Amino acid sequence: MARTPPEQSIDAMIEAYVDWREESGGVRSAYDRWSAASPQQALLSFAAYQAALDREAQAAVRYAALSKRVADRTGREARSRRRRLGRRWAR
Repeated sequence: MARTPPEQSIDAMIEAYVDWREESGGVRSAYDRWSAASPQQALLSFAAYQAALDREAQAAVRYAALSKRVADRTGREARSRRRRLGRRWAR
């Protein structure tokens, strides 16, 4: 996998967070529609709720993966900086 600049990775992570929050709102809306649905519409409303849950879960997985990637990368960069600074102080 090609390395991306840190700013690009952070932008992607923030975008994934916003997507996840929007999908979470969609879950709440779908649940409200399902809970208020007539008996004739209950099955269809429940299917829409399940689909909203699936989309929210996919968005959460994407956000988690990008968050981990950013955390791993920034952790590596911080350790590398500390090592470089430590060498300077040791001279």
